Amino acid sequence: MSGRAVAVLLGAALALLVAGCGYRLGGTAPLDLPPDIRTLALVGVDNPTLDTQLPQQLRTLLRDEITDRGALAWTNPERADGLMRLKIDKLSTNTRVQSPAEETLKFQTSISLSATIIRRVDRQQIWSGKSSASESFFSREAEDALERTLDLAVRELVDLLGQAY
Repeated sequence: MSGRAVAVLLGAALALLVAGCGYRLGGTAPLDLPPDIRTLALVGVDNPTLDTQLPQQLRTLLRDEITDRGALAWTNPERADGLMRLKIDKLSTNTRVQSPAEETLKFQTSISLSATIIRRVDRQQIWSGKSSASESFFSREAEDALERTLDLAVRELVDLLGQAY
């Protein structure tokens, strides 16, 4: 058997092994909530920062990420099985690299999020999770870096829904 054929067979065996053990790449893991939770409502984003656009950005990212996984539908709070609240625990941008003249050459943005889901009918908390992400960037990339940081933190948070209990 040629070296190429062996490599193909080993790659296929590895793919089957990974698929068989239930491992999934981040961003594709199924959500694992109680069976009675099929609809969600995002009832709020607690935002202690001065960035007034942040809650809407996070709402959009969170809804898109959960919708893309296909397990839950969004509805209004009066009809939802689960009520989700998102909180921005920390958002910061710091100097990462300075020149000898003490000019900032590179920055780092970081965010920490937490979320809870309660069952609407009995107000019992059924899930909570925390995530964080950071991204280094040059000053001209600040907006893109924040968006990437938010996206990473939201993906990590939704990945935790796959480990609900």
